[in-house]
Formats: sequence, structure tokens, C-alpha cells
Amino acid sequence: MIYNKNFSILIIYNENFEIFAHNRKSISKVWEEWWLFWWSLETWESFEEALIRETKEELDIDITWKYKYIWNTIFELEWHWVQKTNIYVVNFSNIDMSQINVLEWDFWEFISLENLSKKKVTFWVHICLDILKTYFKL
Repeated sequence: MIYNKNFSILIIYNENFEIFAHNRKSISKVWEEWWLFWWSLETWESFEEALIRETKEELDIDITWKYKYIWNTIFELEWHWVQKTNIYVVNFSNIDMSQINVLEWDFWEFISLENLSKKKVTFWVHICLDILKTYFKL
């Protein structure tokens, strides 16, 4: 039997190309402390539907018109696991951040790519940072 799991990742950035990351140390199940916005799809959802639903649930904001698809991957692992992931970006330069209601984490902040790469993050965050360097042409 093949186990399939699909994910959407939303990378929020500002005019300085800093990344909106959240600290999840108090809820971490492994060793990571900092994370991007990453969501598992419900069986009935598309990548975009999960992105829109979860952003509304976790940040209390509607991004239906703001995000842009930039990358995807499929991992096929030897123990019959297939993981499909789409990555999206959204520019929050013109968003009043005081209106963002972060509902599920300890705290959040905008962090430079360089500083985020030095924090306790998973390999997926490092992959996303490498993709962003290419996307932003940094």
C-alpha cells in the first residue's frame, strides 16, 4: 500500500525579503523551533484550497487573491510514502501586520533568510530558503 500525503507551504515575505516565521518550540514534536506556514491537505482539498483555508484559520486573513505558486516536488520514499508539496509566496509589504491574528503559535516575526537559516529549523525550511534565494535572485 502506498501512503500519500500532500502539503502546501506558504512563504510570507516583506519588502526587505524577510520571511514571516513562527516559533513553535512549545508544541514541537521534534527538535525544530522555527517553522514556515505548512499545511497538510484534507482528502477533498486542492493545494490552493488548503492554503486559503488554513491561512484563514491560523492567521485570520483572506489571501485568495495575493499568493503566487513558485515550486513543487514529489518525494517517493522506500517505505511506500509519496509526498507532494507545493510552495507559494505572498508579499505582505502592504499588509497592516497589527491586523494579523496569529492563533496557534508562541510568537512570530519577520526574519532575514540568513538569520532564519541559522535557527533550529527542519530540512524543509532550508529547502524553502534555497528556493527563495533563486526566486528573489539573491
